[in-house]
Amino acid sequence: MSRADIIGRMAGTGIGIMPSDAFTVTDEPTESMRVCLGGQITRSQLRDAMGLLAYMMSNPI
Repeated sequence: MSRADIIGRMAGTGIGIMPSDAFTVTDEPTESMRVCLGGQITRSQLRDAMGLLAYMMSNPI
């Protein structure tokens, strides 16, 4: 599963995910993501969203 797929599927979960391109200082970004855990969500929402992210990364479509 590509980072674009994961980012798209995580939209609306309360966890901000961006492609690494914006944070890359080299010419060619890697197939990486940056996860933002800030914001106004509960611990339960954070646990659920991170569980979903872990599941998607270990079980590609």
